[in-house]
Amino acid sequence: MRDLTKTLDYAQLIAEEKAHFSDIVVTEDLKEGGAHANKSWEYYHQRVGNVIAKSDCADVAAYLCGIAPAVNRPLEILSLASGYCGHEIEFARRMTRPYKLTCTELNEDIFEKARAVAKTEGLAMNFETADLNFIVIEPKRYDLIFANAAIHHVINLEHLFEQIVGGLSPTGSSR
Repeated sequence: MRDLTKTLDYAQLIAEEKAHFSDIVVTEDLKEGGAHANKSWEYYHQRVGNVIAKSDCADVAAYLCGIAPAVNRPLEILSLASGYCGHEIEFARRMTRPYKLTCTELNEDIFEKARAVAKTEGLAMNFETADLNFIVIEPKRYDLIFANAAIHHVINLEHLFEQIVGGLSPTGSSR
């Protein structure tokens, strides 16, 4: 693997990222608040939501449950750079069949509230610290691998994409 992080002060970048995301206002539903909850973002998400609603992946939870006959085990789901896990918690709540959802994040400290919600609600979620620039994904394990607004932080994109492709089960999908 060609490691592009060697050409930067990577330790400084990581420290800045952890500091930035540790200071963001987080909403009750564990999503970014404050300046990140500006009305312009609502407009953007509404527009993106309209596009997604017209696509074949409007409800990923329903899609996953649809492949259930092909998979005789709990569905394995991996979220890359999950952040505060608000989207993942919503997703887990919509699952109608057994699943295991693994959330990954560089800054483990921001998992605290999500861990509490998952435990209280009995959601099948685990939380792992991972740097997407160096992540090793177990081969052929996951039925779905997704990231929400996170890939722009990755420097070693080729490595990450190789890991994603290799980590998908035969019925798997990356969205």
